[in-house]
Amino acid sequence: MGSSLITIIVSAPDKAPTKAQLKKLRSRLEKIYADLEKCTESEEAAPEYLVDILANTGLDDLTELHGWVPGPEEIEGLCNNVARMGSGGEDSPRDTNWAVIDGRRIIVAGDSTWGDSPDGTGYRTLEVLEQCNLLGVLGWRQR
Repeated sequence: MGSSLITIIVSAPDKAPTKAQLKKLRSRLEKIYADLEKCTESEEAAPEYLVDILANTGLDDLTELHGWVPGPEEIEGLCNNVARMGSGGEDSPRDTNWAVIDGRRIIVAGDSTWGDSPDGTGYRTLEVLEQCNLLGVLGWRQR
């Protein structure tokens, strides 16, 4: 038995995300976190979109999801990673590669693992975007 290569592949426009897209992404991530705070503190019924995110992640409950979703201190870093990955610069996270094919930037992030999620920054960034249904905010889509 050995390790496996786990990846997420997305297709993006061959240009860096705009400031407006990054602002919208930041706003959506902040809303997700704030709504989770309300639900886990007051046991308020979760909005349907949070239930969908919970199902996407495979976690057991909203408390676990609250720990998984980036908090206020992590959101800025995640948005910076998106900008770096989208621009295709050499400063992209170490676990990220990309190529331009037919006018689209194909971004691949992943790492070798023994069954759990890879630890890499690029993988975590794409995982959050994909499982929180936020790829579309950037004009990105999963391949």
